[in-house]
Amino acid sequence: MNNTIAVTMGDPAGISPEIIIKALAEGELAGIPAVVVCCAATLRRVLALNITPHAELRVLDSVQDAHFAPCIINVVDEPLADPDALQPGRLQKQAGDLAWRCVKRATELALAGEVQAIATAPLNKEALHAAGHIYPGHTELLAQMTYTKNYAMVLYTDHLKVIHVTTHIALRKFLDTLNGERIQTVIGMADRFLRRVGYTNRASPSPGSIRTRARMACLVMKRSPR
Repeated sequence: MNNTIAVTMGDPAGISPEIIIKALAEGELAGIPAVVVCCAATLRRVLALNITPHAELRVLDSVQDAHFAPCIINVVDEPLADPDALQPGRLQKQAGDLAWRCVKRATELALAGEVQAIATAPLNKEALHAAGHIYPGHTELLAQMTYTKNYAMVLYTDHLKVIHVTTHIALRKFLDTLNGERIQTVIGMADRFLRRVGYTNRASPSPGSIRTRARMACLVMKRSPR
């Protein structure tokens, strides 16, 4: 079974459609097991501009119907309310709503086991908010859609793994939201995450030391001059 990735469109009026086509049509990502949750009409319009590599769009009835090969883009169609009214480069309510619906559809596919991962293209937060979807970003949106209480963003490379205690909070405000309990929760999540991805032969902090370090970190940060 393929480990299929659902790629969400992001903002259809922005650079996302072009990025997705270029990434999946040629180069090292061409032919990977990915389905794009997007407005098929928008991708067709971008292809017609001849600013991207040529690709064949295959609109799927089911993810199981996908055929993965270079120059083929498998699409789970999530149409715009009015594709002809979409204006590239302009802030639009329907673009923000589509970005939200694409993430929702991809999340549903993941929860149903039809895809095994989600990759998100850039969305426009202002357009997202204009459509009535008030989220700081993808992290919070995915957390709500998966009914997740404790969550954090992870930046992951071969040599460095970083998990955020706070995300999408202004520097002026983050110290007011920081507390030992949150730091303790994130340290615990980091430990469990590293175990899941194979880092098992390492020293793990005890629950007592986690609590102590969390309190000390919070105290030091809050006493530091602003």
